[in-house]
Amino acid sequence: KLEDELDHFIFSMDMKGKRTLNVSEIKSPMPGLVHKLLKNTGDSVLSGDTILVLEAMKMENSIKSPIDGIIQSIEVIEGQSVDKGMVLVRF
Repeated sequence: KLEDELDHFIFSMDMKGKRTLNVSEIKSPMPGLVHKLLKNTGDSVLSGDTILVLEAMKMENSIKSPIDGIIQSIEVIEGQSVDKGMVLVRF
């Protein structure tokens, strides 16, 4: 097990494992086609829940929620082409 001074400091402050993600949106990791929407605006999601399926290079890629939260808006529709970096979902 490797530890350095920062690890010891974080442990002494009782902060280990208490990081929270501050995510407000999900962006497309690649160009593709929105194959299927599995959630709707206003739905509650847990970290790891699949929100939509993005088809790219003949493969289906599940786009999952990185956080627990409520979907504020879904910025795409089924069948829509998306570019890399395009906002798909807002929390």
